[in-house]
Amino acid sequence: MKKIIGLTFSILFLVACGSKKGAWTEEEKQKAIQSLKKHKAEIAAFGKDKQAFIDCYVEKMEQRYENFDASTEAGRNLVVIDCIKPMVQKSLEETNRNLK
Repeated sequence: MKKIIGLTFSILFLVACGSKKGAWTEEEKQKAIQSLKKHKAEIAAFGKDKQAFIDCYVEKMEQRYENFDASTEAGRNLVVIDCIKPMVQKSLEETNRNLK
């Protein structure tokens, strides 16, 4: 019985200290940022909006997954697309304003 109680408290402690949806640890956030390194050139194209893209990516990853390791490459690509959409829309709007 003591072993079961001890095991239960150990599991609860580990779960409480680990990442969870919407509340990743700093280590999990850094893993997400590191996953973007292979897209360094593409992200650099965002210029002044580069950090906004990275922040969006980490935020959406945190909302969708318990931790970085729970994500898949396909899922990460969808998050990238979700973060690019508003940036492209903003760029198109600025271009249209400049053409007028």
